[in-house]
Amino acid sequence: MQNWSWINPYITKINRFSGKVVLEATPSGLIQSDRERLKQLINKFSEVFLEIGSGSGGHLLARAKARPEALFVGIELRYKRLCRTAEKAEKEQIENILLIKQDARFVDLIFKPRSLAGIYVYFPDPWSEKRRWLKHRLLNESYCSKLFELLKDGGFISFKTDDHNYYEYVKRNFLNLTSKVIDLSNSDSNSYINDLKNGFYSEFERLFISKGIKIYKLLVNK
Repeated sequence: MQNWSWINPYITKINRFSGKVVLEATPSGLIQSDRERLKQLINKFSEVFLEIGSGSGGHLLARAKARPEALFVGIELRYKRLCRTAEKAEKEQIENILLIKQDARFVDLIFKPRSLAGIYVYFPDPWSEKRRWLKHRLLNESYCSKLFELLKDGGFISFKTDDHNYYEYVKRNFLNLTSKVIDLSNSDSNSYINDLKNGFYSEFERLFISKGIKIYKLLVNK
């Protein structure tokens, strides 16, 4: 039997961006030098926005380009997606982004309470096909509370999914925290249309729009 040894090539590629665009967290958070890097960036910009599961960076980079005075941070686990985002940022000379390789469940190890102006969570895995999978949902009651605590007063959480059951589940969790929960699922508001025109949508959203799949949208204000 032949032994195969495979190494993810994007691990090597991502090293080119380490310490600058990409930070890699340990199970207990960022190492000291990276904590200092993050602190310096936060102090440099007027506001900080976070995207959880930033994918290949389509949405994150569009937001960053539109608001160069703010810092946009993406949390993502996959090296390939991190590398693609970093490469795009370098090519387009976008300086106000930071990518962190970290399990999104431990976002509170990266950011302090009341430190974020906005959080985007777009199309996380709904884990809805079998009941026993529901425990894997990211936006459970405890996690929604964790995200809410990270927001500054006046901050927001923007959530989108194509799964109606997950949408209702997340809405209930946030309604337990605040009454300022706005259902935008049936909204064709000018602000949403302008978002699409400006490229403020993720790769999944673009796919779902092209297929005519309904998107459920939620805005939580603090």
